[in-house]
Amino acid sequence: MRAGKLNQRITIQSRSAANDSVGQRVLVWSEFARIWSDVRLQNGKGVVTAGREAGVIAGSMRIRPRSDLSSDMRILWGGQIFDIKAIVPFPDGMRDCMDLVVESGANNG
Repeated sequence: MRAGKLNQRITIQSRSAANDSVGQRVLVWSEFARIWSDVRLQNGKGVVTAGREAGVIAGSMRIRPRSDLSSDMRILWGGQIFDIKAIVPFPDGMRDCMDLVVESGANNG
C-alpha cells in the first residue's frame, strides 16, 4: 500500500481497569496506538436506541497489518468514536494492508 493513501491519523483505544477517586474498580479507555489510516466511511442511517433516534455511520479504516488489535477496542477519529466491528485481513497477495470495519453512533464509550 502506498503511504500517500494512509493520510488520516486515528487513535486506537483499549479498555483497562483502574481505581476511581473512592477506590472502586472502573473500566476506562486509554490510548493503545496512534496510526495512519485510509478512512472509508460508506453510509449513514438512523436507528432508534433506548427510545431515541441516533445516527449511525458505517465504513472501514484501512491500515498497515498489525497482530495486536481486537474487536473490543475502539477508534477515535474526527471527534467521533467508532466501534471496531470486525478485523479483515487481506489474502496473501495483499499482505501490506488490512481493514477495520467500524461503526459510530451506538458506541461502546
